[in-house]
Order: sequence, then C-alpha cells, then structure tokens
Amino acid sequence: MPSTRTKGGKRGKGIGGLILLSLKLALVTVIIHYLIFGSFRRDAGNFFWPDDVAPWETVDAFYYPDARDPSRFESANGLEDKDQCRSWAQAAALRNQDPDFSEGDYECGIGKLDQFGSVTVYRIIAR
Repeated sequence: MPSTRTKGGKRGKGIGGLILLSLKLALVTVIIHYLIFGSFRRDAGNFFWPDDVAPWETVDAFYYPDARDPSRFESANGLEDKDQCRSWAQAAALRNQDPDFSEGDYECGIGKLDQFGSVTVYRIIAR
C-alpha cells in the first residue's frame, strides 16, 4: 500500500488518524450535550447514593392524613435525612390520631430536581 507523504516529506496519518479524529469529535459532542442537557448532581447522586440522601441534597416530608386522598397533605421542607423525615411523619401521624398509619401515609422526597407548577420532581421518593 503506498504511503501518503506531506509536502515536507513526512508521512500523513491516513485512515487511522481520521478515525481517531472522528472519535475525539464524537466524545467532545457527547460531553457538550451532557454539560448542556445533563445533570451532574443528579447523576452523581444516583451513582454514589442510589437509595439515600447525597450530601448536597435535602429531604421534603409529606404526610397524607387520608392515604386515599393525596390532595390533602402536610409537608416539611429542607430536612437533612430520611430519619428526620420519618420522625416528622410519625409526629404528624400522632397529631392526627393515626400513630400506626392505618388511615394515612407518608413519603420522603429526596433531592428536588424540578418543579412544574404545584408538582415537584424528586430524585428519589422513599419511606
């Protein structure tokens, strides 16, 4: 196979160099898309703390006095961890004379990602 030579007599990179350049451009494109459309904090939280609160996240607690009616609820925002959420929910259940959650229910929203009107999206919903 004949080699390609540039004006100064050096060999060109040929097809291998073209493939390497294409791979680099593809990688740069993926990185740019991730930086624009991705969420490093969400992805890092999912990777390192898949079932728990990441150090930069807070927890929002929700208590539903009637588990069949999610439109009625009490909430507490900015809690530190799931244990605080559970404690707050237990206290809310006691205030509503439902210590064993026989009528009501609760959930803990971990890591607020987005809000659409009155709907909040969390990285994790836990109990």
